[in-house]
Amino acid sequence: MMNETTSTDELLALLKAQQDEAWRFLYARWMCMLCPYGVRQGLALEDAEEVAHDTLLQVAKCIHTYEENRASGVSWIWSIHKNKVIDRLRRKRAVEFEELTDVYPCTDKDTPERYVENSLLRQAMIGAWTRLPEWAKKELRLDRGPGRRGQGWHDARALFRTLLEEEEER
Repeated sequence: MMNETTSTDELLALLKAQQDEAWRFLYARWMCMLCPYGVRQGLALEDAEEVAHDTLLQVAKCIHTYEENRASGVSWIWSIHKNKVIDRLRRKRAVEFEELTDVYPCTDKDTPERYVENSLLRQAMIGAWTRLPEWAKKELRLDRGPGRRGQGWHDARALFRTLLEEEEER
């Protein structure tokens, strides 16, 4: 009989034995642990929920490959989840980089026009940064390191982009 005290290893053994009720217990237990981890690593809540769901689907699909004598069920699930979070963050950063290069294309040549363009962009960035509230400046600090971008960072980035567009129009 399964209940809240049934261990993860026991649930995985029951899942391996194709007991559907084990899936419900495993899913309920692990979604509330996996989602916050994804958010702490910098995923939006929706992305964190999707990655957590994908992790548990992977557990269900690969349950036949799980070897109890190599790792605990907890370690196995966390290992799968951490890799999925890393993959999502890499894809997300690749998209952000592509968006950035679309907005601010660079050429290989240093031309007078490019110098003026860079100078104007630098002035607009300084103006936008000056107008940015302190909370947003703290969110966008470069010394925060990768992987710690929550909703506040995304809000601050959106505000900076808006202010930058306004400065560029001046």
